[in-house]
Amino acid sequence: MTRSSPDGHAIGIGATGALVINPHVADASANFEPLRELTPIAKLVDIPLVLVANPDAGVRSLKELIDRSQQKTDGFSYGSTGVNSAQHLAIELLKMATKANLVHVPYRGSAPAMTDVLGGQIPLCSVDLTSAHPHIKAGKVVPLAIMSARRVDLVPDIPTVAEQVVPNFEVSAWLGMFGPAGIPNDIVVRVSEHIKISLADSSVRERVRQISCVDAYLDSSGFAAFLQKEAARMRDLVCSG
Repeated sequence: MTRSSPDGHAIGIGATGALVINPHVADASANFEPLRELTPIAKLVDIPLVLVANPDAGVRSLKELIDRSQQKTDGFSYGSTGVNSAQHLAIELLKMATKANLVHVPYRGSAPAMTDVLGGQIPLCSVDLTSAHPHIKAGKVVPLAIMSARRVDLVPDIPTVAEQVVPNFEVSAWLGMFGPAGIPNDIVVRVSEHIKISLADSSVRERVRQISCVDAYLDSSGFAAFLQKEAARMRDLVCSG
């Protein structure tokens, strides 16, 4: 992508980890600076993150989990999609704010983490709503908190972290559209407007809901500002660990 001609014909989708987290990880490639080498075109969707528990864990709310974890010498284990994923860093941010005793168990993706929570191998996992939603609807896991700033329409009964324990708490994953650096602004604006129109289409909106995501369109300038803010926040969190 970064070697493509900046004529607007080469565009692709990027996500949270590769663009605002991995550049701050010590062993990440120092040869790729995504916010300098790519042109943000539009933010597409947010992927809500959710903390769920196996029913046998015996916790029914985030407050109860935090209180009980502080009373347990070994705390509660939680799975995530991997070290320094948004799912992992969200819980580390929660731990910093609440002193919860939660022990990270990294997995290679949401599916194996969910499998072990369902099977009782671990009591908790922090995953994307896309992976957890079917099991929440089936009553196989207990949803403790959504990590978005506001409740998610798809699961309106799940309270946010912010309304339960940490005001202004917000961590989510997302997808956005990018091109190589140097695309002329008129082309960026034109492509971004086409994306906006597409995302407003009812059939596209329904597809977004079917994968348990949330419409989150931002134009190029709004997306660029969002990326700078997220990169700084994730840098501070990664480096603090």
